[in-house]
Amino acid sequence: MRDRFHCTYCGGRVVPRCILVALSDLFPDELAYHPNYARGQIHPVYWALAPEADHDLAHSRGGTNDIGNLATLHTACNARKSDSLTALMPAVTPPAARAEWDGLLSFYPGIVASGPGTREMYHARWIRHFSRP
Repeated sequence: MRDRFHCTYCGGRVVPRCILVALSDLFPDELAYHPNYARGQIHPVYWALAPEADHDLAHSRGGTNDIGNLATLHTACNARKSDSLTALMPAVTPPAARAEWDGLLSFYPGIVASGPGTREMYHARWIRHFSRP
């Protein structure tokens, strides 16, 4: 939320994984999901849009879990970065304008309500989390 649902490396929009999972619940054949990102069993949208908390200074280089050392990156951007320093990553030209984007949070409760109800506790926890001020 701090990074306004944008990847701090490439500037692209991110969609929280829980929302992608809710969409997968609605469309399991079209938007396959696997909790461990198993090859061939998960739709590429998870790599392209799901955010991860990345350590600017990796643990392997002495980085901490302090909020000031964390940034939002797409799963693919984070995998590309690995334990490199952000400053050493190839330059990327971010999109010109960062339009208001809520990561589809405003649609999340409706998506969950439309689904099969198989992950009710999982989604209820995330909806509560994102409802905090």
